[in-house]
Amino acid sequence: MRASPTPRRATRIASDQPTILLRMKLQAPSPSAIRIILFDIGGVLVEPSGVTTMLTWMHNSVSAEQLWRMWLTSSCVRAFETGRTSPEEFADQVIADFRLPVARGRFLEEMTRWSVTLFPGAIELVEQIPPR
Repeated sequence: MRASPTPRRATRIASDQPTILLRMKLQAPSPSAIRIILFDIGGVLVEPSGVTTMLTWMHNSVSAEQLWRMWLTSSCVRAFETGRTSPEEFADQVIADFRLPVARGRFLEEMTRWSVTLFPGAIELVEQIPPR
């Protein structure tokens, strides 16, 4: 979840393109079904979203900038992003820390929709990575 300083046109991820890691974790695919694991450190490839949903859940009690600061300094967000907590534990902690009026299942369902677009040029950038 990272806001772009300037609006960018994004490309929607098609069904034949890589799926989001969180969605893969939640749906527990078989190892043979996994085609790619995408580590998007720093938000270079996948355009994050979800700010509007979070602000709505928080009744717009904070600004988007304040929400980002809260998100980026949250210990439960850091634990989840580094694989030290399960999606369920993460959801429970975010709901508590951010005082969200949503159930765990709803939070997780919404979160899988947050990063569904690629920045322009992301596919071409990944295609430039040489094979092992």
